[in-house]
Amino acid sequence: MPVGGDMMPVWMLPEARALIAAVLFALAFAAGWTANGWRLDATISQLGLDHTNEIKRMSEGARNREKELQREMDAREAAWALAGSEIYRRLQDATDDNSRLRADVDAGRRRLRVAATCPDTDRVPDASTAAGVDHGDGAELTPAARSDYFALIDGIELITRQLEACQGRLLPALPITR
Repeated sequence: MPVGGDMMPVWMLPEARALIAAVLFALAFAAGWTANGWRLDATISQLGLDHTNEIKRMSEGARNREKELQREMDAREAAWALAGSEIYRRLQDATDDNSRLRADVDAGRRRLRVAATCPDTDRVPDASTAAGVDHGDGAELTPAARSDYFALIDGIELITRQLEACQGRLLPALPITR
């Protein structure tokens, strides 16, 4: 479409201008898209790094807390073991003392006496008569009652030590209210 014999350059034609504008717009859009992608990649990378660091910090905190709780539990278990061995030792000492006492009574080295009185003094013969019991002697347990007596002492010691062991474990765990 030359006017008066002059020819216009091709890039000046309206169709060419529209095409050039479209290509420039597409290039600008592609450059913007790429630049925005780089920016988003950097943001996503930073978020991932922040997330990783937060997870690492939380993990270390949990690991430290776990170690602290393990140390506390080990200390409690050691205290319980010590208390248990002390109570067991005391129980064993009481049982040994009772066994020695039983052996001494059985061998006659010691006597097991029971303080007793006769409630019916009207039927007791007068001390001036020859028949009767010497009033200087006390009543003694029969062999069967003596065995029962020592069994009771052993049972009392066992229950006492078991109760002390339970209290030793439970009382430190209870909150103190005053």
